[in-house]
Amino acid sequence: MKRIAILIRPAAMVGALFLLLGMPPATEADRQPHDHHLVLPYIASPPSVYVVADEATLRAAFAAANAAVHLPRIELAADITLSAPLPPLDSRGEGVASLIGNGHTLDGAGHGPVIVIGPGTTVTIDGLTIRGGMAECGGGIQSLGNLTVRHSHILDNRATNGGGICVGQADTPAGLTLEDTVLGGNVAILGGGGIYANIENGSWLQIHISRSLLTSNIADMGGAIYSRTVHGEINTTISSTAITYNEARNGGGIYNHGFEDLEGYLILEGNATLHLINSTLSGNTAINGGAISANTETSPFSSPLIPQPPLPPYGGSFVHLAYSTISDNTATDEGGGLWYNGSYSFQATIIADNSGGDCVDFPSNIGQFYGYSIGHNLDSDDSCNLDHASDVPRGVADLRPLAVNPPGKTPTHALGPASQARDRIPFSEVTGCGSSELNLDQRNVARPQPAGGSCDIGSFEARVGE
Repeated sequence: MKRIAILIRPAAMVGALFLLLGMPPATEADRQPHDHHLVLPYIASPPSVYVVADEATLRAAFAAANAAVHLPRIELAADITLSAPLPPLDSRGEGVASLIGNGHTLDGAGHGPVIVIGPGTTVTIDGLTIRGGMAECGGGIQSLGNLTVRHSHILDNRATNGGGICVGQADTPAGLTLEDTVLGGNVAILGGGGIYANIENGSWLQIHISRSLLTSNIADMGGAIYSRTVHGEINTTISSTAITYNEARNGGGIYNHGFEDLEGYLILEGNATLHLINSTLSGNTAINGGAISANTETSPFSSPLIPQPPLPPYGGSFVHLAYSTISDNTATDEGGGLWYNGSYSFQATIIADNSGGDCVDFPSNIGQFYGYSIGHNLDSDDSCNLDHASDVPRGVADLRPLAVNPPGKTPTHALGPASQARDRIPFSEVTGCGSSELNLDQRNVARPQPAGGSCDIGSFEARVGE
Protein backbone atom coordinates (compact mmCIF):
# COMPACT_ATOMS: atom_id res chain seq x y z
CA MET A 1 0.00 0.00 0.00
CA LYS A 2 1.34 3.40 -0.94
CA ARG A 3 1.32 6.21 1.61
CA ILE A 4 0.19 9.56 0.21
CA ALA A 5 1.39 12.72 1.93
CA ILE A 6 -1.04 15.63 1.67
CA LEU A 7 0.06 19.17 2.38
CA ILE A 8 -2.78 21.43 3.48
CA ARG A 9 -2.10 25.14 3.84
CA PRO A 10 -3.23 26.65 7.17
CA ALA A 11 -6.22 28.49 5.66
CA ALA A 12 -7.41 25.40 3.82
CA MET A 13 -6.71 23.20 6.85
CA VAL A 14 -9.48 24.86 8.86
CA GLY A 15 -12.01 24.29 6.08
CA ALA A 16 -10.89 20.69 5.65
CA LEU A 17 -11.31 20.10 9.36
CA PHE A 18 -14.88 21.42 9.29
CA LEU A 19 -15.69 19.20 6.30
CA LEU A 20 -14.32 16.14 8.05
CA LEU A 21 -16.56 16.94 11.02
CA GLY A 22 -19.57 17.33 8.76
CA MET A 23 -19.78 21.07 9.37
CA PRO A 24 -19.81 23.85 6.78
CA PRO A 25 -16.89 26.26 6.71
CA ALA A 26 -17.34 29.52 8.57
CA THR A 27 -18.82 32.42 6.65
CA GLU A 28 -17.90 36.08 7.08
CA ALA A 29 -20.98 36.55 9.26
CA ASP A 30 -19.81 33.71 11.49
CA ARG A 31 -16.58 35.60 12.06
CA GLN A 32 -18.33 38.62 13.54
CA PRO A 33 -18.13 39.12 17.34
CA HIS A 34 -20.58 37.12 19.44
CA ASP A 35 -21.61 37.33 23.07
CA HIS A 36 -19.85 34.04 23.80
CA HIS A 37 -16.28 32.96 23.15
CA LEU A 38 -14.66 29.67 22.31
CA VAL A 39 -11.57 29.16 24.54
CA LEU A 40 -9.00 27.07 22.71
CA PRO A 41 -6.36 24.96 24.51
CA TYR A 42 -3.33 27.09 25.35
CA ILE A 43 0.10 25.55 24.78
CA ALA A 44 2.86 27.37 26.68
CA SER A 45 6.12 28.00 24.92
CA PRO A 46 9.19 26.46 26.58
CA PRO A 47 11.29 28.68 28.87
CA SER A 48 14.11 30.62 27.27
CA VAL A 49 17.75 29.63 27.75
CA TYR A 50 20.44 32.27 28.21
CA VAL A 51 24.10 31.29 28.00
CA VAL A 52 26.26 33.96 29.62
CA ALA A 53 30.02 34.38 29.72
CA ASP A 54 30.48 37.88 31.16
CA GLU A 55 28.90 40.33 33.59
CA ALA A 56 26.98 42.28 30.94
CA THR A 57 25.19 39.27 29.50
CA LEU A 58 24.47 37.98 33.02
CA ARG A 59 22.80 41.28 33.91
CA ALA A 60 20.77 41.17 30.72
CA ALA A 61 19.68 37.61 31.50
CA PHE A 62 18.53 38.60 35.01
CA ALA A 63 16.54 41.52 33.54
CA ALA A 64 14.96 39.21 30.97
CA ALA A 65 14.05 36.73 33.71
CA ASN A 66 12.23 39.44 35.66
CA ALA A 67 10.18 40.36 32.59
CA ALA A 68 9.46 36.79 31.45
CA VAL A 69 6.10 35.05 31.65
CA HIS A 70 7.91 31.71 31.93
CA LEU A 71 11.03 31.90 34.09
CA PRO A 72 14.16 31.07 32.05
CA ARG A 73 17.25 28.93 32.40
CA ILE A 74 20.51 30.88 32.76
CA GLU A 75 23.78 29.00 32.16
CA LEU A 76 27.30 30.20 32.91
CA ALA A 77 29.90 29.47 30.26
CA ALA A 78 32.77 31.11 32.18
CA ASP A 79 33.76 32.41 35.61
CA ILE A 80 32.33 35.88 36.26
CA THR A 81 33.52 38.56 38.71
CA LEU A 82 31.08 41.37 39.45
CA SER A 83 31.95 45.07 39.38
CA ALA A 84 28.62 46.08 41.00
CA PRO A 85 25.59 44.30 42.55
CA LEU A 86 23.37 42.31 40.21
CA PRO A 87 19.67 43.18 39.92
CA PRO A 88 17.47 40.93 42.07
CA LEU A 89 15.75 37.91 40.56
CA ASP A 90 12.26 39.21 41.35
CA SER A 91 9.50 37.84 39.13
CA ARG A 92 5.95 36.52 39.41
CA GLY A 93 6.45 34.52 36.24
CA GLU A 94 5.48 30.88 35.98
CA GLY A 95 7.82 28.02 36.77
CA VAL A 96 11.34 28.07 38.19
CA ALA A 97 14.27 30.28 37.28
CA SER A 98 17.31 28.01 36.90
CA LEU A 99 20.85 29.29 37.36
CA ILE A 100 23.21 26.58 36.13
CA GLY A 101 26.87 27.13 36.94
CA ASN A 102 28.42 24.26 34.96
CA GLY A 103 31.21 24.25 37.55
CA HIS A 104 31.98 27.97 37.17
CA THR A 105 32.35 30.67 39.85
CA LEU A 106 30.32 33.82 40.41
CA ASP A 107 32.47 36.16 42.51
CA GLY A 108 30.77 39.13 44.17
CA ALA A 109 34.10 40.89 44.80
CA GLY A 110 32.59 42.59 47.86
CA HIS A 111 29.58 44.06 46.02
CA GLY A 112 26.49 43.31 48.11
CA PRO A 113 24.78 39.91 48.10
CA VAL A 114 26.01 38.03 45.05
CA ILE A 115 22.42 36.92 44.32
CA VAL A 116 19.15 38.41 45.62
CA ILE A 117 15.83 36.57 45.23
CA GLY A 118 12.54 38.43 45.67
CA PRO A 119 9.49 37.24 47.61
CA GLY A 120 7.34 34.73 45.74
CA THR A 121 10.11 33.98 43.23
CA THR A 122 11.29 30.37 42.85
CA VAL A 123 14.94 29.81 41.93
CA THR A 124 17.13 26.72 41.55
CA ILE A 125 20.93 27.05 41.59
CA ASP A 126 22.95 24.05 40.40
CA GLY A 127 26.67 23.47 39.94
CA LEU A 128 27.76 26.99 40.87
CA THR A 129 30.39 28.40 43.25
CA ILE A 130 29.31 31.65 44.90
CA ARG A 131 31.96 33.61 46.74
CA GLY A 132 33.23 37.04 47.66
CA GLY A 133 29.88 38.63 48.59
CA MET A 134 29.54 41.25 51.33
CA ALA A 135 26.21 42.53 52.62
CA GLU A 136 23.95 43.42 55.53
CA CYS A 137 22.09 40.10 55.24
CA GLY A 138 23.26 37.28 53.02
CA GLY A 139 26.76 37.83 51.69
CA GLY A 140 26.40 34.99 49.18
CA ILE A 141 22.62 34.80 48.71
CA GLN A 142 19.73 36.82 50.10
CA SER A 143 16.45 35.01 49.47
CA LEU A 144 12.93 36.14 50.31
CA GLY A 145 11.42 33.49 48.04
CA ASN A 146 11.84 29.77 47.45
CA LEU A 147 15.45 28.74 46.86
CA THR A 148 16.97 25.36 46.04
CA VAL A 149 20.77 24.98 45.87
CA ARG A 150 22.26 21.73 44.51
CA HIS A 151 25.82 20.53 43.83
CA SER A 152 27.21 23.96 44.65
CA HIS A 153 29.74 25.72 46.87
CA ILE A 154 29.02 28.89 48.87
CA LEU A 155 32.40 30.02 50.15
CA ASP A 156 34.12 32.95 51.87
CA ASN A 157 31.25 35.44 51.96
CA ARG A 158 30.70 38.12 54.65
CA ALA A 159 27.61 39.75 56.18
CA THR A 160 26.18 41.23 59.36
CA ASN A 161 23.72 38.30 59.39
CA GLY A 162 23.96 35.23 57.20
CA GLY A 163 27.48 35.20 55.86
CA GLY A 164 26.61 32.55 53.29
CA ILE A 165 22.82 32.72 52.99
CA CYS A 166 20.12 34.95 54.48
CA VAL A 167 16.64 33.46 54.07
CA GLY A 168 13.25 34.77 55.16
CA GLN A 169 13.33 38.34 56.48
CA ALA A 170 9.84 39.00 55.10
CA ASP A 171 6.17 38.56 55.94
CA THR A 172 5.61 36.03 53.15
CA PRO A 173 6.28 32.26 53.30
CA ALA A 174 9.73 31.22 52.14
CA GLY A 175 11.74 28.06 51.62
CA LEU A 176 15.34 26.91 51.44
CA THR A 177 16.60 23.54 50.22
CA LEU A 178 20.28 22.56 50.14
CA GLU A 179 21.34 19.30 48.52
CA ASP A 180 24.90 18.04 48.00
CA THR A 181 26.24 21.52 48.75
CA VAL A 182 29.18 22.94 50.73
CA LEU A 183 28.90 26.10 52.85
CA GLY A 184 32.38 26.95 54.05
CA GLY A 185 34.46 29.82 55.36
CA ASN A 186 31.56 32.28 55.59
CA VAL A 187 31.51 34.91 58.37
CA ALA A 188 28.67 36.84 60.05
CA ILE A 189 29.17 39.59 62.61
CA LEU A 190 25.95 38.64 64.41
CA GLY A 191 23.94 35.54 63.47
CA GLY A 192 24.47 32.62 61.11
CA GLY A 193 27.94 32.30 59.65
CA GLY A 194 26.60 29.83 57.10
CA ILE A 195 22.82 30.46 57.18
CA TYR A 196 20.67 33.10 58.89
CA ALA A 197 16.97 32.19 58.90
CA ASN A 198 14.30 34.53 60.24
CA ILE A 199 10.54 34.86 59.72
CA GLU A 200 8.01 37.17 61.38
CA ASN A 201 4.37 38.32 61.49
CA GLY A 202 2.90 34.85 61.68
CA SER A 203 4.45 33.57 58.45
CA TRP A 204 6.46 30.36 58.01
CA LEU A 205 9.78 29.18 56.64
CA GLN A 206 10.73 25.63 55.63
CA ILE A 207 14.41 24.59 55.50
CA HIS A 208 15.64 21.22 54.21
CA ILE A 209 19.36 20.39 54.19
CA SER A 210 20.57 17.00 52.96
CA ARG A 211 23.86 15.36 51.97
CA SER A 212 25.71 18.61 52.57
CA LEU A 213 28.72 19.94 54.46
CA LEU A 214 28.65 23.10 56.59
CA THR A 215 32.19 23.75 57.73
CA SER A 216 34.50 26.45 59.11
CA ASN A 217 31.87 29.19 59.27
CA ILE A 218 32.05 31.86 62.01
CA ALA A 219 29.43 34.03 63.74
CA ASP A 220 28.51 35.47 67.12
CA MET A 221 25.44 33.15 67.30
CA GLY A 222 25.11 30.00 65.25
CA GLY A 223 28.42 29.36 63.53
CA ALA A 224 26.80 27.28 60.78
CA ILE A 225 23.09 28.07 61.26
CA TYR A 226 21.12 30.64 63.22
CA SER A 227 17.36 30.00 63.09
CA ARG A 228 15.17 32.61 64.79
CA THR A 229 11.50 33.59 64.95
CA VAL A 230 9.60 35.84 67.35
CA HIS A 231 6.22 35.46 65.68
CA GLY A 232 6.08 32.76 63.05
CA GLU A 233 7.21 29.21 62.37
CA ILE A 234 10.54 27.85 61.16
CA ASN A 235 10.89 24.13 60.51
CA THR A 236 14.47 22.99 59.85
CA THR A 237 15.19 19.40 58.82
CA ILE A 238 18.82 18.33 58.43
CA SER A 239 19.63 14.85 57.16
CA SER A 240 22.75 12.98 56.04
CA THR A 241 24.81 16.12 56.61
CA ALA A 242 28.03 17.00 58.44
CA ILE A 243 28.37 20.24 60.44
CA THR A 244 32.03 20.59 61.38
CA TYR A 245 34.59 23.07 62.72
CA ASN A 246 32.26 26.05 62.95
CA GLU A 247 32.71 28.72 65.65
CA ALA A 248 30.43 31.07 67.58
CA ARG A 249 29.95 32.60 71.00
CA ASN A 250 26.70 30.62 71.38
CA GLY A 251 25.84 27.60 69.28
CA GLY A 252 29.08 26.75 67.52
CA GLY A 253 27.21 24.57 65.06
CA ILE A 254 23.54 25.57 65.36
CA TYR A 255 21.63 28.19 67.35
CA ASN A 256 17.89 27.43 67.40
CA HIS A 257 15.93 30.37 68.85
CA GLY A 258 12.19 30.56 69.49
CA PHE A 259 9.93 32.85 71.51
CA GLU A 260 7.29 31.74 73.99
CA ASP A 261 4.04 33.50 74.84
CA LEU A 262 3.59 32.36 78.43
CA GLU A 263 0.22 33.92 78.99
CA GLY A 264 -1.49 32.22 76.07
CA TYR A 265 -2.61 35.42 74.39
CA LEU A 266 -0.83 34.40 71.16
CA ILE A 267 0.45 37.96 70.76
CA LEU A 268 3.87 36.56 69.98
CA GLU A 269 4.47 32.90 69.22
CA GLY A 270 7.72 31.86 67.63
CA ASN A 271 8.12 28.14 66.92
CA ALA A 272 11.66 27.19 65.91
CA THR A 273 11.79 23.44 65.29
CA LEU A 274 14.97 21.51 64.46
CA HIS A 275 15.02 17.89 63.26
CA LEU A 276 18.52 16.40 62.98
CA ILE A 277 18.55 12.97 61.33
CA ASN A 278 21.49 10.74 60.27
CA SER A 279 23.92 13.62 60.69
CA THR A 280 27.24 14.41 62.40
CA LEU A 281 28.22 17.50 64.42
CA SER A 282 31.91 17.50 65.27
CA GLY A 283 34.74 19.95 65.97
CA ASN A 284 32.42 22.92 66.55
CA THR A 285 33.39 25.47 69.23
CA ALA A 286 31.50 28.01 71.36
CA ILE A 287 31.38 29.49 74.86
CA ASN A 288 28.00 27.76 75.38
CA GLY A 289 26.59 25.02 73.21
CA GLY A 290 29.57 23.79 71.23
CA ALA A 291 27.43 21.81 68.77
CA ILE A 292 23.89 23.08 69.41
CA SER A 293 22.39 25.88 71.48
CA ALA A 294 18.60 25.70 71.71
CA ASN A 295 17.02 28.69 73.42
CA THR A 296 13.45 29.66 74.22
CA GLU A 297 13.07 33.32 75.02
CA THR A 298 10.08 34.72 76.90
CA SER A 299 7.83 37.08 75.01
CA PRO A 300 8.25 40.71 76.13
CA PHE A 301 4.47 40.79 76.60
CA SER A 302 4.69 38.16 79.35
CA SER A 303 5.30 39.27 82.91
CA PRO A 304 6.09 37.12 85.94
CA LEU A 305 4.10 39.64 88.02
CA ILE A 306 0.86 38.75 86.24
CA PRO A 307 -0.85 35.53 87.40
CA GLN A 308 -0.54 32.90 84.69
CA PRO A 309 -3.79 31.46 83.31
CA PRO A 310 -4.12 27.67 83.30
CA LEU A 311 -2.82 27.44 79.74
CA PRO A 312 0.30 25.81 78.32
CA PRO A 313 3.08 28.01 76.93
CA TYR A 314 2.97 28.74 73.21
CA GLY A 315 6.00 28.77 70.95
CA GLY A 316 9.64 28.15 71.73
CA SER A 317 12.61 26.10 70.63
CA PHE A 318 12.00 22.41 69.85
CA VAL A 319 14.85 20.02 69.00
CA HIS A 320 14.60 16.39 67.90
CA LEU A 321 17.72 14.27 67.31
CA ALA A 322 17.55 10.87 65.62
CA TYR A 323 20.36 8.50 64.56
CA SER A 324 22.95 11.28 64.79
CA THR A 325 26.42 11.65 66.28
CA ILE A 326 27.51 14.69 68.31
CA SER A 327 31.12 14.35 69.38
CA ASP A 328 34.41 16.22 69.84
CA ASN A 329 32.70 19.61 70.13
CA THR A 330 33.91 22.19 72.64
CA ALA A 331 32.27 24.70 74.99
CA THR A 332 34.65 26.82 76.99
CA ASP A 333 31.88 27.39 79.55
CA GLU A 334 29.27 24.61 79.39
CA GLY A 335 27.39 22.34 77.02
CA GLY A 336 30.05 21.11 74.61
CA GLY A 337 27.44 18.95 72.89
CA LEU A 338 24.09 20.61 73.67
CA TRP A 339 23.00 23.63 75.65
CA TYR A 340 19.24 23.75 75.72
CA ASN A 341 16.58 25.92 77.23
CA GLY A 342 13.51 24.48 75.58
CA SER A 343 11.89 21.23 74.52
CA TYR A 344 13.81 18.30 73.11
CA SER A 345 13.77 14.58 72.35
CA PHE A 346 16.59 12.15 71.61
CA GLN A 347 16.42 8.90 69.62
CA ALA A 348 19.28 6.52 68.76
CA THR A 349 21.83 9.33 69.06
CA ILE A 350 25.42 9.46 70.33
CA ILE A 351 26.34 12.54 72.39
CA ALA A 352 29.84 11.75 73.60
CA ASP A 353 33.32 13.03 74.31
CA ASN A 354 32.44 16.71 74.10
CA SER A 355 34.64 19.18 76.01
CA GLY A 356 32.59 21.18 78.50
CA GLY A 357 30.09 18.36 79.03
CA ASP A 358 27.84 16.47 76.67
CA CYS A 359 24.62 18.26 77.70
CA VAL A 360 23.54 21.18 79.83
CA ASP A 361 19.84 21.67 80.53
CA PHE A 362 19.54 25.35 81.40
CA PRO A 363 17.58 25.71 84.67
CA SER A 364 14.60 27.69 83.44
CA ASN A 365 12.63 29.71 85.96
CA ILE A 366 9.50 28.92 83.96
CA GLY A 367 9.55 25.18 84.52
CA GLN A 368 7.24 24.38 81.60
CA PHE A 369 9.74 22.96 79.14
CA TYR A 370 9.98 19.25 78.57
CA GLY A 371 12.57 16.79 77.36
CA TYR A 372 12.66 13.06 77.03
CA SER A 373 14.47 10.10 75.56
CA ILE A 374 12.70 7.98 72.96
CA GLY A 375 15.36 5.35 73.60
CA HIS A 376 18.65 3.81 72.45
CA ASN A 377 20.81 6.88 73.09
CA LEU A 378 24.38 7.00 74.41
CA ASP A 379 26.19 9.76 76.26
CA SER A 380 29.65 9.62 77.81
CA ASP A 381 29.17 11.60 81.04
CA ASP A 382 25.56 10.98 82.14
CA SER A 383 24.62 14.64 81.59
CA CYS A 384 21.88 14.25 78.96
CA ASN A 385 19.08 12.96 81.26
CA LEU A 386 18.92 9.63 79.45
CA ASP A 387 16.28 7.76 81.41
CA HIS A 388 14.90 5.22 78.94
CA ALA A 389 15.59 1.56 79.76
CA SER A 390 17.39 1.11 76.42
CA ASP A 391 19.71 4.13 76.86
CA VAL A 392 23.43 3.87 77.62
CA PRO A 393 24.32 6.75 79.97
CA ARG A 394 28.01 7.13 80.67
CA GLY A 395 28.68 4.73 77.80
CA VAL A 396 31.80 4.00 75.76
CA ALA A 397 31.40 5.49 72.29
CA ASP A 398 34.89 4.51 71.01
CA LEU A 399 34.64 6.78 67.99
CA ARG A 400 37.31 6.91 65.32
CA PRO A 401 38.60 10.34 64.18
CA LEU A 402 36.39 12.34 61.86
CA ALA A 403 36.92 11.24 58.26
CA VAL A 404 35.12 10.72 54.96
CA ASN A 405 34.42 7.02 55.34
CA PRO A 406 33.41 5.26 52.08
CA PRO A 407 30.89 5.17 50.54
CA GLY A 408 30.04 8.49 52.20
CA LYS A 409 30.85 11.92 50.80
CA THR A 410 30.56 13.84 54.10
CA PRO A 411 32.66 13.21 57.25
CA THR A 412 31.54 10.71 59.90
CA HIS A 413 32.92 9.10 63.06
CA ALA A 414 33.34 5.37 62.47
CA LEU A 415 32.64 3.09 65.43
CA GLY A 416 35.64 1.47 67.08
CA PRO A 417 35.54 -2.21 68.11
CA ALA A 418 34.81 -1.37 71.77
CA SER A 419 31.90 0.94 71.02
CA GLN A 420 28.76 0.28 73.03
CA ALA A 421 26.82 1.87 70.17
CA ARG A 422 27.22 -1.27 68.06
CA ASP A 423 24.15 -3.47 67.48
CA ARG A 424 22.07 -1.87 70.24
CA ILE A 425 18.77 -1.27 68.41
CA PRO A 426 16.42 -4.14 67.55
CA PHE A 427 15.00 -4.22 64.04
CA SER A 428 11.56 -2.64 64.39
CA GLU A 429 9.41 0.17 63.02
CA VAL A 430 9.00 1.28 66.63
CA THR A 431 12.73 1.80 67.13
CA GLY A 432 13.21 3.18 63.61
CA CYS A 433 15.86 0.53 62.86
CA GLY A 434 15.38 -0.38 59.20
CA SER A 435 12.22 1.71 58.90
CA SER A 436 11.34 3.43 55.65
CA GLU A 437 12.51 6.79 57.03
CA LEU A 438 15.70 5.58 58.73
CA ASN A 439 16.81 2.63 56.62
CA LEU A 440 20.04 4.36 55.53
CA ASP A 441 22.85 5.91 57.57
CA GLN A 442 24.62 9.19 56.77
CA ARG A 443 26.84 7.41 54.26
CA ASN A 444 23.85 5.82 52.46
CA VAL A 445 24.68 2.41 53.98
CA ALA A 446 21.60 0.26 54.62
CA ARG A 447 20.42 -0.35 58.19
CA PRO A 448 20.82 -2.80 59.79
CA GLN A 449 24.17 -4.47 59.02
CA PRO A 450 24.01 -7.34 58.39
CA ALA A 451 20.46 -7.51 57.06
CA GLY A 452 18.09 -8.85 59.68
CA GLY A 453 20.39 -7.88 62.54
CA SER A 454 20.36 -4.90 64.90
CA CYS A 455 21.17 -1.26 64.14
CA ASP A 456 23.98 0.85 65.57
CA ILE A 457 23.39 4.04 67.54
CA GLY A 458 24.42 7.22 65.74
CA SER A 459 24.93 8.36 62.16
CA PHE A 460 27.34 5.52 61.24
CA GLU A 461 26.08 1.97 60.61
CA ALA A 462 29.13 -0.31 60.73
CA ARG A 463 29.26 -2.94 58.00
CA VAL A 464 30.65 -6.38 58.59
CA GLY A 465 34.42 -5.97 58.98
CA GLU A 466 34.30 -2.25 59.74
